Formats: sequence, C-alpha cells, structure tokens
Amino acid sequence: MPRAPEYDREHIVKEAMKVFWRKGYESTSMHNLIEAMEINRGSLYQAFGSKAGLFEEALKYYFDNFQVPVSKLVADVEPDIAIRSVFYAMFLIENPEHESWGCLLYNTVSELKHTKPEMAARAEQYLGQLSDLFEGWLESAQQEDRMRRDHPASVYADYLITLCGGLRIAEKMAVPKSTLKTMIDIGIEPMLTKSQDTSDSERSSTEPPPVIPVDLGALNK
Repeated sequence: MPRAPEYDREHIVKEAMKVFWRKGYESTSMHNLIEAMEINRGSLYQAFGSKAGLFEEALKYYFDNFQVPVSKLVADVEPDIAIRSVFYAMFLIENPEHESWGCLLYNTVSELKHTKPEMAARAEQYLGQLSDLFEGWLESAQQEDRMRRDHPASVYADYLITLCGGLRIAEKMAVPKSTLKTMIDIGIEPMLTKSQDTSDSERSSTEPPPVIPVDLGALNK
C-alpha cells in the first residue's frame, strides 16, 4: 500500500497560496514553493501533479476563504452593515505582511490574461461567482425595500467587485487606512436606502458606523 502523506494538505496549500499571492505565478519557482511548503519536490508532484495544478488549488483556497464567511454574513445582516463589515475586514485590519500583495484573483487576471488565459479565466470565474453572490443578496434586499432600486442588483454587484479591485490597488500604493475607510464609506453610500441615509446623517459624526467582525481566515493571517 502507498504511504499516507506526511503533511497537512490545507497547511501546505495555504503556504503555496501566500507565495503565489506575493510573487505572482510566473515569478514563483518550484524552489520557492518547496521551501515555503516544507515538502520535497516528489511529494509536491505526487500531490498536485504540477505547478499549475498546485496554483489552481491555491486559487480555490483563496476564493473559499473569502466566499464562505461572506456567504454566512450576508444571509442574516442588513445590507449596509454587511457590505461595510466585509470591506472593513478586507481593507482595515492591520496586516503588514499581506497589504502590499493586492488580490490574488485580480493579480492573476492581470498577469496571465494574455499568456495563460485558462488560468486567468479561472480567476475571472471566481470573481463572477462573487458577483453572483452579491447580486442574489442585493436583489433580495431590493425586493424587501432595504436597498435602493436605482439600478438592477447585477449592476450594484459588479460595482462592488470593481470597488474592491480599486481599493486593492490603493492598498498596494500604501494609501492610509483612514483614507481607505473614507473610500469604502463613500463607495457604498449610493447603494443605501433613503431611510438608511437618514439614519447615517443623524448619527453622531464621532460614532463609528455599525460593523460585524468578519473572519476571512488565511486572507487576514
């Protein structure tokens, strides 16, 4: 019988994800991966088949660490609080190690769109799934009169994905957290209902907007 792997698969995928996220796919060498994952070359090929196979699993791990907690949050929380909570968790938590890395999904599309389109397409697929998640949630909120209806939910969902991409670029440029917070608040304001706008304007300027802690797992650790 073949020997069972002597490693924690989730842990080594997480370590590989961090290397790809920091360096990009093309600049990541097998030596970089083996060193970070602390396994030998043979074990890497046996477990993932190739660098590309490992990257695909790392990309999914990155996506899951965002999608799962966000799905749980948006199921039960008021839209303005949920949106703000997600974006605050993504951009305002102090994490010097990750803050200059951007977003692995956007990075992949930008880096590989013309050289490895199948990999870029996978990242685009994940971004599309996030947009679909937002769209379904926003559509329900609109039907319940908890969101504005100036535009279809699909437009607002794509807007959130675009806002995220712009904020990631700002983060890579070392824009201060206070400025990122202002960008987030300004960015989501057009989506709120009139009643929510009123409550926001009546809230003391010194009182922070309501947020709920969101644990994005390996993306913030």
